[in-house]
Amino acid sequence: MTRAALEALYHSTDGPNWGQNTNWLTSAPLREWHGVTKVDSAGRVVRLNLRKNWLAGAIPPELGSLTELKVLDLRANALTGPIPPELGDLTSLERLYLHYNNLADPIPPELGNLVRLKWLYLSNNALTGPIPPELGNLTELERLYLGDNTLTGPIPAEIGKLGCLERLLLGKNELTGQLPPELGNLTSLKWLYSYANQLSGSLPPQLGRLSSLERLSVGGNTLTGPIPPEIGGLASLERLLLGKNELTGQLPPELGNLTSLWKLDVSDNALTGPIPRSFGSLASLMWLHLASNALAGPIPLELGNLGQLRGLYLSDNALTGPIPPEISNFARQPGRVLVLDGNDTLRASESLRTPTPPRETQLSTAALEQQQHERMAQWRVWYYTCTGDGEKASWRDRFRWRHREPAATSVGEWADHRRGDCGIRHASPGSARVCAEKHGLRPVAVEGRWVDDGEGGGRSREYRRRPMTTDEWTAAREGARRGRGISRTITFRVDSEDAG
Repeated sequence: MTRAALEALYHSTDGPNWGQNTNWLTSAPLREWHGVTKVDSAGRVVRLNLRKNWLAGAIPPELGSLTELKVLDLRANALTGPIPPELGDLTSLERLYLHYNNLADPIPPELGNLVRLKWLYLSNNALTGPIPPELGNLTELERLYLGDNTLTGPIPAEIGKLGCLERLLLGKNELTGQLPPELGNLTSLKWLYSYANQLSGSLPPQLGRLSSLERLSVGGNTLTGPIPPEIGGLASLERLLLGKNELTGQLPPELGNLTSLWKLDVSDNALTGPIPRSFGSLASLMWLHLASNALAGPIPLELGNLGQLRGLYLSDNALTGPIPPEISNFARQPGRVLVLDGNDTLRASESLRTPTPPRETQLSTAALEQQQHERMAQWRVWYYTCTGDGEKASWRDRFRWRHREPAATSVGEWADHRRGDCGIRHASPGSARVCAEKHGLRPVAVEGRWVDDGEGGGRSREYRRRPMTTDEWTAAREGARRGRGISRTITFRVDSEDAG
């Protein structure tokens, strides 16, 4: 029966075209067939590993007869069709890897019979339908990966019975309903991902009981209500990602107790009130995303105590008062990112004001590069970059481009200007355009090209400043409205010269 099940798998998944099929369909012992990594004394298959082996087709139901199988690894192939319910007969199975295929249809509830299962990986397929409540019977389960499918319906409360569960990944589906408060019973849970779904309702305060939790990612849903202060008791939490929801209320000061936290993202919500001064106690914090809310009041001086901080995103709020000197010092450090756009009543301190740019109409390559080095260190200029087709680059591209040496940059636009009495640098042509029009400033183009030195020494950058033409400025305005840059070869800056 064992040999027959393997032969059925071979015929059902285009065995002749596998990457490796050594000894399959021969009389050789099964342990010599490629991918059969372990058999027991009776010749029954215990481990079958055919990952990344170009299997194409459906999983045959005959695999359900391999009753001694403990590990079935068919990940990263081109498997299609449904998951056979017969796999629920593999009562010895401990690890099932079916992710990164094209499997479709609902998850069979028969998988709830695999009472010895520890790892279940079904992510990155085309599975549909609800999450079977029967999965709550897998009391030894440690990892449940269901992300990147098109699963629908609610998260079953029965998942809260999985006392050994350490990782629960449900992101990028179409799940609806609320986060069940029963998830608070998963005391071994370390990772909880349910981002990019259609979840609604409030964050259950029972999540504060997850004492082992390291990562909580529920962004990209329609969650409402306040952030439970109980989350501030999760001493092991390293990532708290709640962005792109509809959360309201104030930021709980209790979040300042998360001393292991290195990324906090609550951007794109409707949070109000001040930034808690307790956030200055987040000693491990590297990335703080508070943008696109309705936060008010001054920027706390205590944020200047965050020695590990790399990025501080406070744009599009209602923050007021001067920018603290502690934040000015942060902005001048290499490798730091500070974004403050969209806070209309926020004032820059003298140490953040942008000096008037030099007025030379043409500079040598070495002189301009040295000047750019100094400006990057002194002004903390933020860049707005585009790919070759004019579309916005990914955030990784933007971040990498910001910190290259100026002489090595060949693609992208950056916008910098002196805005009267505030000195704020803007992150896009759109925001620069608004201020340029408001303060009557004239745009200046900076052209750059590669030049061969003619002596075999390679190429260097040559730059030239000139007034931007009317057509270029019109293109900049139109591109800004569409969320795009200008062109690959033009870098524009709003200079401090008077218009006209």
